Amino acid sequence: MKRAFLAAIVMLTAAVPMESQTSQCVVPTDVAYKIDLATGRTDGPRVYKPNDQIRILLFNRNPLRDYDVEIKAVPLPEPALELAGTIFEGVAGIIKKDPEAGKKVAPAGVPAPAAGRAALTCDQLVSQAAAKSDIDNKKDAVVAALAELRANFTGYETKIKKAAEDSKAKEAALHAKAECLLLVSSFSQYKAALNWPAVKAARTAVDAKAKELGDGTKTGLVKELMDGRAVFNGERTAGCKAEFDEAEKPVKAALALARGMQGDVADGLKKHEPTQKALNANDQKMTKLLADTSKFHMTRVVGPYLDPTEVTLTAKSKKSGDKTFPGTPDATAVFSFGGRARFAISVGVAFSSLEGPEYDDITRFELEPSGMRVLDDDGEPKLGRVLGLVDDSENRVAPLLMLHTRFAEGKGVFSAYHVSLGLTARVGTASSAVEYLVGVSASLAEERFFITLGGYYGRVETIDEGFWVGALLPSEITELPVRDDREWAPGISLSYKIK
Repeated sequence: MKRAFLAAIVMLTAAVPMESQTSQCVVPTDVAYKIDLATGRTDGPRVYKPNDQIRILLFNRNPLRDYDVEIKAVPLPEPALELAGTIFEGVAGIIKKDPEAGKKVAPAGVPAPAAGRAALTCDQLVSQAAAKSDIDNKKDAVVAALAELRANFTGYETKIKKAAEDSKAKEAALHAKAECLLLVSSFSQYKAALNWPAVKAARTAVDAKAKELGDGTKTGLVKELMDGRAVFNGERTAGCKAEFDEAEKPVKAALALARGMQGDVADGLKKHEPTQKALNANDQKMTKLLADTSKFHMTRVVGPYLDPTEVTLTAKSKKSGDKTFPGTPDATAVFSFGGRARFAISVGVAFSSLEGPEYDDITRFELEPSGMRVLDDDGEPKLGRVLGLVDDSENRVAPLLMLHTRFAEGKGVFSAYHVSLGLTARVGTASSAVEYLVGVSASLAEERFFITLGGYYGRVETIDEGFWVGALLPSEITELPVRDDREWAPGISLSYKIK
């Protein structure tokens, strides 16, 4: 209903055909999202899949305003990385726009007083001179042309003043942020208010009549009247001076009127020259704007993003000529692109060839360094608190918590390739220690499972000098006589993504 009302306004008020106007408001349809620059309203989904590329339409654009469209993409927080930051506290993060014209022409053919003319009366001489040069007709023609010039100039002045007033009254609407149909209607009404064809035609009529009266052309009426005046001067005799002067008065008056009128018109045209130039320039500007259907909307392309990304599009506008854009945008839209997270956390099992002897104080038979039992006085094995070997495995199997960061897309069965850092929570009898698995992983099944190959960095217990397995531990010893060393060994792990 609202759009029909706008269309009705356009049909009633605009000077250009309806088909031309509505074509300005035809917008692309192959867009995913729409933003109204007049109201700030938006329409369309804001959440998109990985590798999606969307086309955004910004419509109801005012061609007389300058627009600044900023697109800012910010990677979304990585939940796995945040969790890893808590777990791996102390471990460095991996995260890392005519030439003769104007010349005086001497009167030609001025006859010298003829020998028998002195016998003529003064009235006869004046009458002959006037009839010979047709002065009265030329004078009347000049007066008539002057009247037409005055009427033409008055009409021109009326039209240009009215055009200036009407255009000024409608100028404010040109810079408004409004719906396309109202914008086109405003531009069309402004162009009609300029009334440039009528102003131009009126100015042409003034110029043509001024040229006809011009005394710088051979056919100019003023020039012809001056030639006729010269006849009076040539026929003048001393005895008839008063009569000739009296007969010449209308000619002088017509010449003075013509020259004065020409000066007034020239000054008037010069006075209105800036307004005429402005009307002409604005007419051309409106014509160009109304002919370019792309001026009333614009599009932007966003995406794709491999990683989860939040994209903010901000559109601002200002009047042409203003130095800065306002702080408040005309429209804002925020989009989420759900690319796969770069970081992932998995749990699983780590395997390593690192030997893992573990020692503890136990109650067993006391042994010699050679491994023989120590006997008491009765020849019975001594039972006591000794240093005992509680784990003598030649490899290690430990639970694993691992952080992965993707560095390349995979091929075939492998989804991607990752750099991985894992922690194993191996708890020994003598002490507790965190061990590490660092390596490269290949993920499968859309990055759900990880196979990791790398180096296992773990704790290895070594017995202090003077002690051996089965050695008696004196009561004063409160800590086991073993020390923790760190060693590297090959490692492998299998894990499943939990975040």
